[in-house]
Amino acid sequence: MNCKMRAPVVGMMVGCMLAAFCSWAKAGTVTLFENPLSATQEAWCDPCSVSQPSPLGSAGGRVWDSFSLTGNSTLQSLRWFGLRSDALTLGVNVEIADAPYGSPIFFQSYDLSAITRVVTNMNSERRMVSLPDIVLSAGTYWLTIYGPSITERHTWFGAVEPTGDNSLLQYFGPDPDHPVGFNPRFEDARFRIDGELKPVPLHPVPLAAALPLYGTGLGVLALLAWRRKRRAAVT
Repeated sequence: MNCKMRAPVVGMMVGCMLAAFCSWAKAGTVTLFENPLSATQEAWCDPCSVSQPSPLGSAGGRVWDSFSLTGNSTLQSLRWFGLRSDALTLGVNVEIADAPYGSPIFFQSYDLSAITRVVTNMNSERRMVSLPDIVLSAGTYWLTIYGPSITERHTWFGAVEPTGDNSLLQYFGPDPDHPVGFNPRFEDARFRIDGELKPVPLHPVPLAAALPLYGTGLGVLALLAWRRKRRAAVT
């Protein structure tokens, strides 16, 4: 095999291996959406009992905030910020919907043992729960995290985000499951969703599984080169 033939073959082989490696390397957890924590913070009670009214002075209340996905995604974990003073003995409920109080896409109740809690300062803590691989297409969705009972307050931390959508909504009424109205809030709750971003179509070939294919291809190319060389020698 002369140099003129070897160069394109080697280039093709390296290119194929790099493409497969890149497809394999893209797999893994990434941040799908984040409203980052800022220096200025505000807390919303969610839901709030009559003895623990919301910051707007209305009983009840459930906070929803929007999030957007840029492509087909698998949601795997959720983290948010709340007050350290929250008891959370009853855990929290997590719900995702197409629109607030629309058709729920996902609902799950997490008890205290399923919530990872990390103290961030004197007043707040970061909380995280695992999500059961929720598959969603690109688009905008709504999220709420709330206490299972109005007798136990659960809070979100958040603030005005100059570059954000500031789409938080707080519903109110004595029964958070059947609100009588809502107050638009020009803030964002602080939360982050991690998982996998999977553009379509994407069928990555694991590098280890692809190596036999590369070997077969090289063998065929070597055989063709040997036959050409043999014919040239005979003539």
